[in-house]
Amino acid sequence: MSNTFSLPLWVGLIIWTTALSGQDIQREVDQQWEAYWQQNDQYKQIDILNEISYAYRRVNPDSVLKYADMAISRSEDLNYIRGLAYALKNKGIAYYKLGVHPDTIIQYYEQAIDYAGQVSDYYTQAACLNNIALIQIYNLSYHEAIKSLLKAVDIFDEQIEEDNRLKALILGNLGTAYHAQMELPRSIEYFERALAVGEQLEDKTIAAMYVDELATAKMKSGQTQEAYEDVIRVLPLADELGDMESKASFLITLAEIEGRLLDFESARGHALEALQIAKHHNFTRKIIQALTTLSQGYAETGRIDRAISHAEEALFISREAKMYWYEAKTLLLLSNLSEKKRNYEQTVEYLRQYHLVHERNRDRERQEQTARLEAGYQAKERQNQIELLQQEQIAHKNHIRLLWFATTFFLLLLFVGGYVYFVKWRTSRALNAKNSELANAEQQLYEKNSQLQAYIESNMQLENFAHLASHDLREPMRTIVSFSQLLEKRAAQKLSGDELEYLNFIQEGTRRIEKLINDLLTYAKINNSPASIERVDLNKIISQVRQDLQRLINEKEAVIRVNAPLPESMLSDPARIYQLFQNLITNGIKYCHDDTPPVIDINYHLKNDQHHFSIRDNGIGIAREFYDRIFLLFKTLKNKSLSNSSGIGLATCKKIVEQMGGKIWLESVEEEGSTFYFTLPVHPTQNGLAVRKRLLEEA
Repeated sequence: MSNTFSLPLWVGLIIWTTALSGQDIQREVDQQWEAYWQQNDQYKQIDILNEISYAYRRVNPDSVLKYADMAISRSEDLNYIRGLAYALKNKGIAYYKLGVHPDTIIQYYEQAIDYAGQVSDYYTQAACLNNIALIQIYNLSYHEAIKSLLKAVDIFDEQIEEDNRLKALILGNLGTAYHAQMELPRSIEYFERALAVGEQLEDKTIAAMYVDELATAKMKSGQTQEAYEDVIRVLPLADELGDMESKASFLITLAEIEGRLLDFESARGHALEALQIAKHHNFTRKIIQALTTLSQGYAETGRIDRAISHAEEALFISREAKMYWYEAKTLLLLSNLSEKKRNYEQTVEYLRQYHLVHERNRDRERQEQTARLEAGYQAKERQNQIELLQQEQIAHKNHIRLLWFATTFFLLLLFVGGYVYFVKWRTSRALNAKNSELANAEQQLYEKNSQLQAYIESNMQLENFAHLASHDLREPMRTIVSFSQLLEKRAAQKLSGDELEYLNFIQEGTRRIEKLINDLLTYAKINNSPASIERVDLNKIISQVRQDLQRLINEKEAVIRVNAPLPESMLSDPARIYQLFQNLITNGIKYCHDDTPPVIDINYHLKNDQHHFSIRDNGIGIAREFYDRIFLLFKTLKNKSLSNSSGIGLATCKKIVEQMGGKIWLESVEEEGSTFYFTLPVHPTQNGLAVRKRLLEEA
């Protein structure tokens, strides 16, 4: 049985087995996730989450905790008591694997037991009692552990008819508890009963969990060769199941047996492999066991300092994790090692600490027993007080009932009289209120009619003016421009420079008047004609605006940037949306700094059934005091740069946006530029226009 493997080969084997460790479990988890996403029932989804959490218990405690917390959160939201009990049990398992303080772990198990009792979930209750017993074993409370396990067995015998995997676990853990008390025959008996149940159920994981402890008990009973054969036989089972915690246990047991058989090199190799697996998967208990086994192996070969180093590391981890059973075992090992080094003072100190650990645990057990007795006494006292209060409440209720009948009869009479009076008073008050409302309504109707008539007359006058401007004013303006240009051409040689400049003033003034008339005509048409809503590709609109403004763009060296994809099928009036963008982009180009080319940025996003647009320039900006005036008709800024403005362009923009159910506003910083924001609904309305048009037609 000599070892033929070198240390590098051991390390390579560790890496290979770690890579394959969770394949079977991962396949199981993947199947459960597939079922989870196909499941529409939220309660069944929580059940699957709990199964996923439980599946990770042998390979990844952090994943157990992660999915247990998810299940707890969802169970609390749905008040799903059964799912909450299972999730709390899984959280206790995760904390147990991670080496959290025992009191915290037991707290979660006890909560799970309480919730499971509310829904008669006896299986979860038995499972939690089993897990509490494991903690009691590692805290040296063997008697308490055996009581918990026997209570779990009673639940099985009374409430659960058939043997199952949990029954095998409880029997196996009874073997562990008796093993810890060195009752080896009884320990071997319970281990073999657990393995028999596992074989009956064809559950290989039972063998993976308890064969190593059975082998250890046999080894201590003198059946060393039989123990060695048991471990060698089941060692491949851990790889087959992807159960790395069991593999670490097998390797530790195998190393202990090989030490008994004096094959120290093989023992160190297997203990080292177990230590690497335990550290990789954060199995705290297995780390301690592997370190103590390595320590014992080095001690057997005379390397006492190396043995003490590993034992001290195991002692430190045991104390950090509050694992008193391992702490006591490690202190005893260190005492023996110190004695071999003839350091008797340190030997005595370790023995003193060893007895303190046992004494501390006995005190803690006595405190727990006292606390249970006190809790029972207080519960009985509370029950007596409750019964006394209940009797007093019954007498008090009978007295109140008599008073209630008498008071009710009196109040009924009072209510009938008051109700009759109230009905008469309310009827009179309601009649007065209706008369007052009718008078107010008549006055409001008269005022609204007057406002409506004024509005109709105003709109008719504006429409008439637009007609006059288009047919009567524009033609004289063209005549003035034409004859002034003709005069300039024919008499250019006869006129002085000042006289030519006067002619130019006439032409420019006439063109400004013509532009004002055109802008006003556009505004009047928008104000008094319904929008023609159709599908519009805004990219084509922007392209057309660029094309029509190309001369101005080239003159100013302007840059127009579209910074977001624009809608290709937007419900809008194509002529009006064109007018809106042309006016805003033209403003941005015209009112720029003399020494800086204008840059126009167009942005867009869709939110809450509204198209959101912004057009930003880097021009001269607008002072805040002009924000409210800028959109009014014929309102221009007192600014030399804007002296050619008709005061109608932005008013037209506001009219277009509001008629289609949107809003427009601006933000600006003087000398840095302005940003015009506007929204348009995805489904624009024409109701306002339709009403105004109908009123004009009826007038």
